[in-house]
Amino acid sequence: MMRLDRQIPAFAGMTGRLQGPVEVRNQARVHVWFEAHFGEAYTPLSCSAEALERFVSPMFAVGVRLEADDGLHIEAPFGLADLFALRLRPNPRRPSRGFDRAAASVLQRWPEIAIDVSA
Repeated sequence: MMRLDRQIPAFAGMTGRLQGPVEVRNQARVHVWFEAHFGEAYTPLSCSAEALERFVSPMFAVGVRLEADDGLHIEAPFGLADLFALRLRPNPRRPSRGFDRAAASVLQRWPEIAIDVSA
C-alpha cells in the first residue's frame, strides 16, 4: 500500500466538523483499482480537472481550490446548475453502468435529490 493510500483515512478523520459525509480520494491512483471495483476501464488522468469530467454525474463534478490570495477557484466542467437544483443525472460524456448503483446510494443519504435519467 502506498503511503498516500494510508493517509486517506487520516484526511477523512479531519472532516469531523463538517455536516454529512466527505470522501477523500487520490484521483491520480483511481485507474489502479477502478476496473476491478466497478468493472469499467479507467485510463490514467493527465490532471485533476480531467477526473471531474469522468464522475458518474455532473452534480458531483465540482472541484474547489483555495488560492494563495484566499480566493476560490471553482472547476465545474458541466457547470453548477445540477448541484444547485439537487438533480442527479448521468454524465453525458461518460456513460456508466454504475449510475443506478450511485443513484440508489445518493438517495439513501440525501432523499431530497431528484434523479433524472432522461438527460
